[in-house]
Amino acid sequence: MAGGINSVATLSQNLLLQTNVRNIQSQLDKLQLQIASGKKTDVYSGLGSTSRMTLDFHRQKEQIQNYRDTIASTQARIGVVDKAMTRITEIATEFRSKYLQNRTYMDTDPTVRAVFQDEAQSAIKEINQLLNSSYEGRYLFSGRLISTPPMVNPGDTATAGTPLRVLSDVINVTAGTNYVANGATTAFNAVVTTLTPSAAAYTGTAPNTYPYNGDNATYSNSSPFTNALTVRIDEATDVGYTFRGDDNSVAALMQGLFTFATTTYSAAQSTAFFQLMDAASFRIDQSLEGSNLTAPAGIPTSTTPAFNGLRAALGTIGAIENRLKDVDLQHEQRLTLLDGELGRLEDADPYEAITKLQGLQSQLSSSFQVTSILKDLTLSNFI
Repeated sequence: MAGGINSVATLSQNLLLQTNVRNIQSQLDKLQLQIASGKKTDVYSGLGSTSRMTLDFHRQKEQIQNYRDTIASTQARIGVVDKAMTRITEIATEFRSKYLQNRTYMDTDPTVRAVFQDEAQSAIKEINQLLNSSYEGRYLFSGRLISTPPMVNPGDTATAGTPLRVLSDVINVTAGTNYVANGATTAFNAVVTTLTPSAAAYTGTAPNTYPYNGDNATYSNSSPFTNALTVRIDEATDVGYTFRGDDNSVAALMQGLFTFATTTYSAAQSTAFFQLMDAASFRIDQSLEGSNLTAPAGIPTSTTPAFNGLRAALGTIGAIENRLKDVDLQHEQRLTLLDGELGRLEDADPYEAITKLQGLQSQLSSSFQVTSILKDLTLSNFI
């Protein structure tokens, strides 16, 4: 009883001090978390009225990052397409020059003819490999049939059913189309017909004699992107990026190269032979520049179907790459702005937090001292 009578500290004073200590400890915990993490709070509810805005900003960031990931993947694919098309264009340009350099000697030197023919066959095989390029398991020149290698192995002139043999027969053997009996114009028109892409995969039998097995549906890289490969790069913004191995500019190049690669020289028909060679050379020109080129007099050629050339295709690919870069830059700028806003809403000021921490630690120390004094304080202290 004596201790209870002499005690000066009241229950309410003790409770008030305990409450203050708990509040200070709670604030200390919060400040220590801010200093350690750099954030004002570890839960969105701790942000109070700004929590909804913060959640929306994080949602926007996630969506934008998804767009950027899609753009990066698409840029990698288009980069492979760009390199392949650049090399194909180089091959076409090289053969246009190579034919002009060798033409004078082809009439009299069988070795020149044989080497030139071998080089044409090698060029066809290289183009096939380029058009069968893949990235991350996707064939890039097959259109929507991404799991199907688009181009058929050209084979050789000795193996029946292979593209090189089919064309060799058209130019040199078949009664109605061989150039020796029917002339260069008939033979070249037959080459164009034989190597015009059809609506079916290659079989080696007309009309399915273009060496391609990919998607053959008519497509458009412009909205509404019919049968095209597309990606979404921003909200309600899609980009079509289809370029296939059955493009008419590629087919025109194949028509020229296959003619070079398979035509057997006939001394008795040397005029027709060179007309056919000149037609092949001009067809390669068309493959580069487009079907609107006009052939010089005496050179048989074809202007159908109409098409833009490989150089125009490279320009289109470059425009798509630039579009992706521009949109990606916009996304990057938007992310920077969002990070700034989120920093303003979420990030703690470390200097302010440390100052408050030191002040609260002093308050807590003072509270403990008062508690200690009150605990031992009795009436005798005032007598």
